[in-house]
Amino acid sequence: MIENIEYLPPLAKSDNVCLALHYVLGELIREESFQKLNYWKADYDTVNTELSSVNWNAEFELRNCNQMWEFFREKIHTLVHQHVPIKKEKRNAQEKTIGLLKVL
Repeated sequence: MIENIEYLPPLAKSDNVCLALHYVLGELIREESFQKLNYWKADYDTVNTELSSVNWNAEFELRNCNQMWEFFREKIHTLVHQHVPIKKEKRNAQEKTIGLLKVL
């Protein structure tokens, strides 16, 4: 892929213009690591036990729909944070290489 074109003065006594082209020949692959939850290794028995121990009727009794949702979401978020391990994964991030300058 041509990234940049420069118009240069002619060679010798020619009336033709010289062009300098900047080609991109390939890509470098750089690895980045990021964290991800490993749901395959979660402690689901403990999560189920803790969810079963909640008195949902009492918790939801005096709440409106949004408050019930916030309570439920926070409870799930807390349990996931406590019982789902985090794993590091590598992701490839692509980066352009330095091109080649060619005069035509």
